[in-house]
Amino acid sequence: MHVPSFALIRLTRTVLDDDHPWAGGAPPDIRHDTGRVVVDYDCRAAADRPVVRTYTAHIAVPNDRRCSWDLPLGDDYRLLVETRGFTDDDGGVVVDGRVISNYQTHLGPLSAFVGPNALHLHSMRLPVGESSAVGVLDDEVTGRIFREYQEIEVEAIVVTPPHSFVRGMEESATAQERRWGDWSAISKAGLR
Repeated sequence: MHVPSFALIRLTRTVLDDDHPWAGGAPPDIRHDTGRVVVDYDCRAAADRPVVRTYTAHIAVPNDRRCSWDLPLGDDYRLLVETRGFTDDDGGVVVDGRVISNYQTHLGPLSAFVGPNALHLHSMRLPVGESSAVGVLDDEVTGRIFREYQEIEVEAIVVTPPHSFVRGMEESATAQERRWGDWSAISKAGLR
């Protein structure tokens, strides 16, 4: 008999707007030992530090049906998450789904629009309890750097998710495609 289960997933987005890149400091680092994004600009004067915003959501992904989440995470930042289930084996959890934010950059009058960029989750095998991070948006012009990173962690596999994890809306494939196609972006020249 098939028992439905849920992957308890933490999604963390880190958005960085650096309008003083000449002031020094290492760019954000994805630590391979922890799978987390590390931002360290303590060597800069306070007025020269970049704007760094971190947004986190906890979602409960079912293994046996399609679900979507429209997650307002603060300021004007939102994530759209769509899943079609997940598989779990000895090597880890693979979520069949994708994530996109609503941020698109336009850093100057002569620069191109960049993003929003989708992250396809099925390319990531995630051991339970370990985090993985990737860059999802990287835009740069003279005097300004804008970056967006995605961390994802499968915290546990459970039969009944706790209330602190958001359950998605069950949707058909057609409804998910429509929602994805209708997703709108906000053009950002910076975060200040």
